[in-house]
Amino acid sequence: MSLVAEIEPLPVAIDAIEPDRQDAGCRVPLRWQGVALFVVAALLRIVAIDRLPGLNGDEAWSGVQALHWLGGQEVAWHTPTGNPLNPFAILPLVASHALFAPSVAHLRWVAVASGLLAIAVNYRLCRRAYDRETAWTTSAVLAVLPVNLVYSRFAWDASQSLLFTLPVLYAPLIAARGRSAWRWWALGGVALAAAVLVHPTNVFAAPLLVVPLIVLAWQHRTELSRRLGGAPQFAAGALGLLLFVAFAWLGRRWWVLAGSRLISPHELAAFLRLYLDLFTGLTVFRFVPGTLLDAYAPGAIGLTVGGLLLALAAAWGWLQRRPCEHRDAQVLAAWAVTLVGFYLVAGAGALQPHYERYGQGLIGVGVLVLARGWQAAIHQATRVPARLAGMVLAWTALLVFVACYLVPLDRGWGHPHRAFRTGAVEPKQAALELACRAARRNESVRPLPIVAHDWWSFWPLAYLGADRNELQIVADGAFAPAEMRATSLAVAQNAGQFAWIDTAVPRVPGDREVLIFDKAGHPIAAVIFPPAQ
Repeated sequence: MSLVAEIEPLPVAIDAIEPDRQDAGCRVPLRWQGVALFVVAALLRIVAIDRLPGLNGDEAWSGVQALHWLGGQEVAWHTPTGNPLNPFAILPLVASHALFAPSVAHLRWVAVASGLLAIAVNYRLCRRAYDRETAWTTSAVLAVLPVNLVYSRFAWDASQSLLFTLPVLYAPLIAARGRSAWRWWALGGVALAAAVLVHPTNVFAAPLLVVPLIVLAWQHRTELSRRLGGAPQFAAGALGLLLFVAFAWLGRRWWVLAGSRLISPHELAAFLRLYLDLFTGLTVFRFVPGTLLDAYAPGAIGLTVGGLLLALAAAWGWLQRRPCEHRDAQVLAAWAVTLVGFYLVAGAGALQPHYERYGQGLIGVGVLVLARGWQAAIHQATRVPARLAGMVLAWTALLVFVACYLVPLDRGWGHPHRAFRTGAVEPKQAALELACRAARRNESVRPLPIVAHDWWSFWPLAYLGADRNELQIVADGAFAPAEMRATSLAVAQNAGQFAWIDTAVPRVPGDREVLIFDKAGHPIAAVIFPPAQ
C-alpha cells in the first residue's frame, strides 16, 4: 500500500473520533434542538395538508389515473404535457387507493413520504461519503428549505426529484472511497435513469455522475491505456465525434439559443437571481400563495449572494489547506457544470415561478456545496456560537415558511393561482358536498350531472367524486345548454383574486348561485343550481 493511500483516510478518521472538548457541555442541548427542528419540519409537511393549498387539476389527474387502474379502465400513460407516467408515484397511489377512499390528504401522502425519505437518504449517503457533521448539516438544510417544504405538500412528479437525484450525487463520492466502487457506480447510473423517469428535467443531474467519472478516468489514464490499448480509445473518440455531430445537427435551434444566452448578461443575471430565489423560497412564495414579497426581495437576494460568496470562498480555502479532499473539488466541478448546462439548455425561464419544479434536481448538490462551505467557515471558529447561529437560521427558515406560505394561503391573502386558493374546507370538496345534498333532494335524476367548467375544477371533482354513485362529473360542453341547465349543477372557480365568479355556464332565469368563500371573504368557487333544484 502506498504512503498516500495510508494518509488519505486520516482526516476523516480524525474528524470522526476527535471530541469537541470546547463545547462538550452544549452538545446535549444542541442535539435536542436538532431533534425538535426535524420534528417541526416534519409536522409542517402535514399540517392542514387536506386544504393548504387547494387541490389543483394536475394532482387530481394522477389520482384519477390510479382509480382507473384499479377499476380496469383506460389509463393515460403520458401526462398532459407528454411526460411518461411516473411509476414511483402512480404505483403507491394505486396500492393505497385499493384500501382508502379518495381524499386530498390521501392523494398527497406520496409527496410527504418522498420528502421525509429524502432527508433520511441524504443523511445515510452523506455520512458514508463524508462524515456525520456534514450529513447532519445537509439533512437539516434539506429539512427546512422552503422549496422542499412546499413540494412535500404537492402530489406532483417533481416532488420526488430530490429523493431520486441524491443517490446520483453521492454514489460517485462513496465509490471514490473504495467501498464496493463498481456497485456504487451502478447505483448512480440506475438512480439517474429513475430520476429522469420521475421528471425529464432531472437529466440535468447527469454531470453529478459524469464529471467524477471523467476525473476518475483521467487519474487512471495510464493504467487504462496499458490495459485497453489504442483501439478502445479510437472507438471512444470516434463515438464522441459522431454524437457531437448528431447533436449539432439535431439541435441546431438549441445552439442558437445557447449562443444567445452566452452573450446575454441580462438573462445570466436573471438566472442567478432565480437560482437563489429557488433556495430562499421567493419563487414558490410568489407562485403558490402569491405572497407580496417584492419589497423584501432585494434584501433577501443580497444576503443570499453574500452568504454564497462567503461559503465558496471558505470552501476554496478549505481545499487549499487540505488538498487531499478531492471529493469537494469534484462536487464543485459537477455543480458548476450542472448549472452551466441547465442555463444553456433551459435558460432563466425554467426557474421562474410556476416552472421552478424544473430545478428541483439542482437542490441536492447546491445544499452540499453550501454545507461544505459552512463547515469550512466554522472550522477554525468557536463551534458553539457557529452551531447556535446555524440553528437560529434553521428556525428562521421554518418561521418564514409559516409566515409567507401557510398563513397567506389560510387567510386568503396575496394573489395565488386560482387552483391553489382554498378556505376552511377545500373549495372543490365543499362544492362536492353541496352537489351531494342536491342529489339527495332530487332523486328523480340519477346520477346527477355536475358540469365543471375548466381543467382546475373538472379533475379535482372527478377525483373526489369518484366514489359518489349519485353524481356524474362531466366537462363543460358535454351537454347542450338547455339540457344541461334543466338537469345539472355547475361548478366553477373564479378567474381572479378579487373578481366576481366568471363561468362559461349559460344562465337561465331562476338560477340559484351558492358561493364558497375563503377566510378573507373573497369568493373562491360557485355552485349554480338550475331552477328545478
